[in-house]
Amino acid sequence: MKRKKILCLCAGGQVRSVTLGGICKYWFGHEAIAASLEKLEPDTLDMLYRWAEVIVVVEQQYLQLVPDEHAAKVRLVDIGPDRWGMSNHEGLVAEIMKHDLAEILGIPDTVWEEKKAIKVEAWERWKRKYPPGGPIVADGSIQKS
Repeated sequence: MKRKKILCLCAGGQVRSVTLGGICKYWFGHEAIAASLEKLEPDTLDMLYRWAEVIVVVEQQYLQLVPDEHAAKVRLVDIGPDRWGMSNHEGLVAEIMKHDLAEILGIPDTVWEEKKAIKVEAWERWKRKYPPGGPIVADGSIQKS
């Protein structure tokens, strides 16, 4: 499978796009960059748009912010506004996983299902190791002993 250059965009470039980019990188082996639509200069965004083979935005309203010349590369993973406040939050990962990323990213379904099964099992083992009330608290921080 050829590695794709994927640009993941959200408002601040710190939570949703970072999490989505991590999934693209570490689950699928693509080259992914997370970026901010609000905090980057237009020339920086233009450079990233030209670099990317796939541009993924995380809210419907952001579709109109990508210039028309790059419209063919734009995909939507509509996870809505940031309500998690931190990248890789369990709820955020779960929200992203509701989408058919294989279709969106253009990878074979068999690869997606195999990777997803491996990662879900790893996540379940992690939750058993650190159950609620353990060292990791609900907001994702580590409890001090």
